[in-house]
Amino acid sequence: MNGRGGAWSKGSKKRPTATAEFFPLSGRKAHHRKRRTMHLRSVVGVVELRVWHGKDPQDGHWGSPVRELWGLQGHQQTSPALEEKLAFTATLAGSYAAAGQLAAKWGSAVDDSVIHALVQRVGSKAEAQTQERLQQVPRESQPQREGSELGILMMDGWQVRFRGPGWGKKKTQKERVEWHEMKTGVFYLHEQAGVTAGGRGILCEKTVVRWLGEPLEFGRRLNWEAQRGGLARAQELLVLADGSAWIWNLARDR
Repeated sequence: MNGRGGAWSKGSKKRPTATAEFFPLSGRKAHHRKRRTMHLRSVVGVVELRVWHGKDPQDGHWGSPVRELWGLQGHQQTSPALEEKLAFTATLAGSYAAAGQLAAKWGSAVDDSVIHALVQRVGSKAEAQTQERLQQVPRESQPQREGSELGILMMDGWQVRFRGPGWGKKKTQKERVEWHEMKTGVFYLHEQAGVTAGGRGILCEKTVVRWLGEPLEFGRRLNWEAQRGGLARAQELLVLADGSAWIWNLARDR
């Protein structure tokens, strides 16, 4: 890419300069500015740029106007487009190592630790957005629909393998692998269940919630999402689960 961004593939003899000198939020030109070299991993490989770095005269913070213009964090080494692609790959792959192998197939070889760090950061951002949403009163997604005779909640927990604090270390007293219970809940209205032409059961609409943590928080999230799915319109409620005590305590609580 070129133009205002001025990027060039690493290894090229030409090294264009990014021309952005104005901070995007304040619209002010950077003071005490100097040109610095910036490397950014993108979907076309590593690019090297010469960018302006200086002080925003409006609030006094130091930074790179072009990084802020592109929505990059202070020490972000990858482009937003590549991060989105890697995060999506990680959701489909069975492990971070597999995600790294897939990324190499489409030309963006990265270490699995990079993908792991990215997933942790994106996940933290998503969790913050979820917490903000849960502070609001849930509104039905389809308030125009009629009431339902039966609402169904299915809940269960299953063990998931995670990287422990000792992962990747040759000598460590800490666990390399940890197992945590993933609590999963599904809510749907009875009329949303059907059967395919081949006789297989299918849900045309459902709400799925997963949570790693305490049952009470899981119940809060499931209840909130189920209300959006029409829980309040169900005349009767059926809970399907095994004998785990936390599930039935949660059912009574909610």
